[in-house]
Amino acid sequence: MPRPPFSYKRKKTVETPARKPMPPPAAAPARPISAGWMDSPAHLLLLSKFAVPRAIDDYSRDELWQSVLREPAQQAIQQFISAGAIAPGTPAQALDYRLRLAELKKQLRARNLPDSGTKAELIERILAADPAWVQLHIAGQPVYICTGAGRAIVEQYNAQRQAQRLACEKEVRDALAARQIERAIQAVAAYEAAQVFPRGVGIDWHHPDSAQDESALRAIGNCHIRPLSALNPEQLDEVRLNAGVRWLFGYSYDDYPLPAEVTDRLPDDGFRLTSAVIANARFHSAIDACRKSQAQFPQVRHVIVYTHGDDHLVCDECRRLAGREWSPDEAPELPYERCTSSSESGCRCEANWRFKND
Repeated sequence: MPRPPFSYKRKKTVETPARKPMPPPAAAPARPISAGWMDSPAHLLLLSKFAVPRAIDDYSRDELWQSVLREPAQQAIQQFISAGAIAPGTPAQALDYRLRLAELKKQLRARNLPDSGTKAELIERILAADPAWVQLHIAGQPVYICTGAGRAIVEQYNAQRQAQRLACEKEVRDALAARQIERAIQAVAAYEAAQVFPRGVGIDWHHPDSAQDESALRAIGNCHIRPLSALNPEQLDEVRLNAGVRWLFGYSYDDYPLPAEVTDRLPDDGFRLTSAVIANARFHSAIDACRKSQAQFPQVRHVIVYTHGDDHLVCDECRRLAGREWSPDEAPELPYERCTSSSESGCRCEANWRFKND
């Protein structure tokens, strides 16, 4: 199953919708929370989105949410309101949600007020100076946020999700340590299949194609790139093991802190070394896929090309590498030996193969 490259998350900026907002559901008197939706992971995931102020319009027209909730999202949100799990936010929260920092500064300057400070300070300033404008601006566009009872539910839900992930990570580690590759792959597949929104696009986690994962994990287990030469056998095993776990979790494993008993066994530059091992596995997976295609279509020329993130973290050597085409037998191994990138994750090059029409 294809694996995406590392991605760098950006904070989502939410602007005032151009469309006419839907009227919010009428709030019913709060009652003790006891509802069937509390047994639904999809409903609990949706509720967790309201740990920060959200507009109902964010989800009410989303067909993907409706498919996992098995009911319209607005109907599910109405249940949260009726149960007292979420409630309308304050004017300050609505303004924080609706306006970007630049717009707040513009409004303050228009009133000859200081525009320096944090966003929260700017919001308090304009609330005090022109509450009528604030009410007019947010009228008909309420935001909702979890109540104390709702937050308690979300915290319990998040704790359960974290425990499930940690249990899966441990199962995968144990399996890889025992050289049981198929067991590790199946553990991750079962975990992803149980998620409300499984990772990846077009992947059937109930019947995953494990060929690429098996190939990559074998490459990881046999990796002997130069940066690993200074490690003792225990550190080498731990770096390879950590690389295997990160591979199977789709390169997002670095978003989750490693247990102390794992970090204690890794060298100081363990993250960079792990990333190097993963880059090497991805390189060999690309080479293997190219050679398999060559065997199937020998009449077509195949080439390896290199890509990378186009930013200041890419060194000049890698930029020169990306400007050429290589045969599978001559393609320089990744991570690139001449790379001088200062990136925490090391060389950011990626090898891909393609048909070449001469």
